Amino acid sequence: MQQTITINDTLFKNVSQCAGIDDFNEIINIALHELIKNHQAVDKRRQPPVSIAGKGKIRSEC
Repeated sequence: MQQTITINDTLFKNVSQCAGIDDFNEIINIALHELIKNHQAVDKRRQPPVSIAGKGKIRSEC
């Protein structure tokens, strides 16, 4: 798939220097892969602390 995008020149220079890559397409592909990897690593559900596991009680409302 081909797309036309506009990227700030300074941003591209900084990324290119940081990654040590001059190929525009490779930089975009790496950035997209990192975005997907980081998004999958984040579990948005809240988890209770391990210290309270099994300490819940069910109360009847009679």
